[in-house]
Amino acid sequence: MKQQALLIDLLDDCVFSARSATEGAHESLDYIPGSALLGAVAAELYSGLNIETAFAAFHSGQLRFGNGLPWNGNSVGWPMPYVWHHAKNEKPAEDGRLQENQIFKGSQVGNNRQAKQLRSGFVHENGQWSRPNHSLHMKTAIDSQTGRASEGQLFGYDALHKGQRFVSFLEADDGFDSAVF
Repeated sequence: MKQQALLIDLLDDCVFSARSATEGAHESLDYIPGSALLGAVAAELYSGLNIETAFAAFHSGQLRFGNGLPWNGNSVGWPMPYVWHHAKNEKPAEDGRLQENQIFKGSQVGNNRQAKQLRSGFVHENGQWSRPNHSLHMKTAIDSQTGRASEGQLFGYDALHKGQRFVSFLEADDGFDSAVF
């Protein structure tokens, strides 16, 4: 298998919606989906490839785009394991690093303390707990006839802040054309 890391710098706020619904509050994902990376690459390269190469790259599954996960400059942040818990009302981290003696597998906290699941963020190999920065933007549609806000057209979106870094891993089968990879 061939593998290549891709470092991604967000040059602008980016929206990767957690749901495809058009109504209700929108939440952005904490990572860049591999499918969005595949779509961006396909939009850029597809028309310049012959049919066989385009099929191999974007339809056959021979080339895979991993999710873009947070990068702290030294290591990739992996999704927080759902099995990790900490004692409720106690801090699981100090100075941005998870404390080994505060993390428990499952809900077995002990000493009559209540367990709380660590649900958000990413953990790096050095114990750093990172959570990508988001911002909510409220917008309204403008009526082209009046130049004023359209009635009932207020909407919001949640976006990953620009300036953050992510890493994705591209993988290809051994038989995939190295020049295309």
